[in-house]
Amino acid sequence: MRNILFVVFILCLLAGCAKTGPALNFWTEECNDDINPYSQPSAGILNKTWEQENIFVADGYVKTFCGGAEILPDYLIEGDNLTLKYKLVIGDTVTSCMCAHKVIYEFSNLEHKEYVVSIIRQY
Repeated sequence: MRNILFVVFILCLLAGCAKTGPALNFWTEECNDDINPYSQPSAGILNKTWEQENIFVADGYVKTFCGGAEILPDYLIEGDNLTLKYKLVIGDTVTSCMCAHKVIYEFSNLEHKEYVVSIIRQY
């Protein structure tokens, strides 16, 4: 049985089953006073750039509570569309004020092309 699994594993490697997609690095910054936290939309794209042939950076913002909320990233690539997703996890120590947090999505091993980038909240 082990031999069969080993052969299947080797065949899968040779056939490309183990290809990895883009790697995502994500971080947020403190409240950005340049963006009104009470206006619409609740999230948006600020900038997108290729830093190297295969490193793509998209800067955006997410409006949420000043403190006590965690922003968790995800993404979806469909053709030329790159959808940046985020989920808000609200803790017990949420403040009542709102602010716009800058979010940075940095992709490596991403196919180099002109993406239509959007950002949406996941529930």
